[in-house]
Amino acid sequence: MLVHIEELLNLPEISVYSYTIEQTRIKIECTSRFEVAVCPSCLTVCSEVKMYYTKSVRDLSMNGKAVILELKERQFRCPECGAYFIERFGFVDPFRTMTRRYEGYISGVCKGASIKQVSVQENLLWDVVQEIFTRHAAAELEQEGRHQGVRWLGIDEIAVKKGHKDFVAVLIDLERACVIDVLEQRNKDFIIKYLKENYDQEFFDQIEVFSCDMWGGFVGVAKELMPNATIVIDRFHVVKQLHKALNDYRKTLRKDFPNDENLKRLRWVLLKRAEDLSPEEKTRLEQAFSSCPLLEQVYQLKETFRKIFDAQVSRETGENLLELWVTQAKSLNIPALNTFLKTLTRWKELILNYFLKRISNGILEGINNLIKTLKRQAYGYANFQHFRQRILIACQ
Repeated sequence: MLVHIEELLNLPEISVYSYTIEQTRIKIECTSRFEVAVCPSCLTVCSEVKMYYTKSVRDLSMNGKAVILELKERQFRCPECGAYFIERFGFVDPFRTMTRRYEGYISGVCKGASIKQVSVQENLLWDVVQEIFTRHAAAELEQEGRHQGVRWLGIDEIAVKKGHKDFVAVLIDLERACVIDVLEQRNKDFIIKYLKENYDQEFFDQIEVFSCDMWGGFVGVAKELMPNATIVIDRFHVVKQLHKALNDYRKTLRKDFPNDENLKRLRWVLLKRAEDLSPEEKTRLEQAFSSCPLLEQVYQLKETFRKIFDAQVSRETGENLLELWVTQAKSLNIPALNTFLKTLTRWKELILNYFLKRISNGILEGINNLIKTLKRQAYGYANFQHFRQRILIACQ
């Protein structure tokens, strides 16, 4: 029977001499198979045992029961150098009370669950599980080198807390669709200082495209650090601003015509792509347009704007189409739309760079949803470095 236990354990270094099966755990008493040990100081083979110790080591569970190895360790004295040392085993790190494979299992489970869930599942202290995940995640990230070979770099902000509070900056490799880094602050000076301290000039020189939203801080980072990068204003952020203008105009109509049923509950229908509308939604829009023909013109402008950026055209053609669109939008003289036109004019040159590279931060939406899931699982993060590790491990 002991032979079967040893086969199940699959730890060739040890020999089992007894075991006890309890209600929630299996205690296995074991010792080294070898009569001698090698001195770590002078590499002399030693056989003189001075003392015995018993160390409890947690291993992978069997049949739903925790496995505890009651490991008998020996203290040797080296006859050559006189040093005293305790024998080591390859399946458990020095000064650890869990086998390497069990720690690996804990770290792997943490990738898909919260620290609290894993601690309850494995009957371990929360801080023990967190320490294991932090240590293994740090080792995994150190070996990755995910910043190497990055050519298309995107940057965006995400809210750490509900209600768009405490924003952090996320660096994305747009070519490989993975997160490169997460920065605790999003202001320009902090980002520049952090990047200079953690990345070399080779990284900055290899960036061919830098995609961001319409915030001067992000653009300033690229201009200061990345001499070879073409800066592109992310098209989805531009469209988001246009959607805001359309929605603001809808709100104005609701105030001006509070009793018009055709203008109620239109927000998501107006922002939806025309080709994605259901027959019922198309009917609702037609009714709204009959009440306010000008709303239809604004809606069609929104659709035309999107089609301009969907078209496979050159930068020059894109610029001509955009200028024509601006002329049409100005003719309507709608305050909310005029505000968007000012933003569009200010960032025009960098927006038009989209037609050169056709790169956007669109993949961040999927990453953002994953990050929201991580926050929900953990009910938020008090420690930013834990949050950062979670994102980097999950968004590889």
